[in-house]
Amino acid sequence: SVIVTINDRGPFVKGREIDLSKKAFMEIAKFKQRGYLIVTIEIVEEPF
Repeated sequence: SVIVTINDRGPFVKGREIDLSKKAFMEIAKFKQRGYLIVTIEIVEEPF
């Protein structure tokens, strides 16, 4: 799992819920170089 901070609008591709940074994507998709994944989004209250 990975915790990210949402600080921008988007994504701008129809059918997608969230765009991750490359670092966050690589953390949860260890063996993929690029692409998309099906993920579960959970809101976590600060502080973590």
